[in-house]
Amino acid sequence: MEAYENARIYKEKTKAFPDHHVRKKDFQEGDEVLPYKSRLRFMPGKLRSMWDGPFKVKEVKPYRVVELFHPQSGATFKVNSHRVKSIMFISHQRNWKYIFLRMHPGEKSLELMTVQLKDVKEKC
Repeated sequence: MEAYENARIYKEKTKAFPDHHVRKKDFQEGDEVLPYKSRLRFMPGKLRSMWDGPFKVKEVKPYRVVELFHPQSGATFKVNSHRVKSIMFISHQRNWKYIFLRMHPGEKSLELMTVQLKDVKEKC
């Protein structure tokens, strides 16, 4: 009986590790997202983006279905939330901010830097 209990505990621990690293995708109406380009291409470019958009979330439905709305064309379509990633704009003002994540060699921490666009233009 102890072997069965140990096997159950082992299964729980091995399942908990990958599940811990999975990020939940919770979308609300009005979020800006990028859907995955699922169209087949004959010669897809290696450096070509696999994401299309930006689109706005029009409605969130059950079973992880998201209805997307393209602001320029007005087209709407439904897609599974696994095929969508969210984008975040820092500022919608004239002076955009850029976020840089820099990892130092040999370290496991990231350094966060924000630079305003007008500062970048002055330095260039």
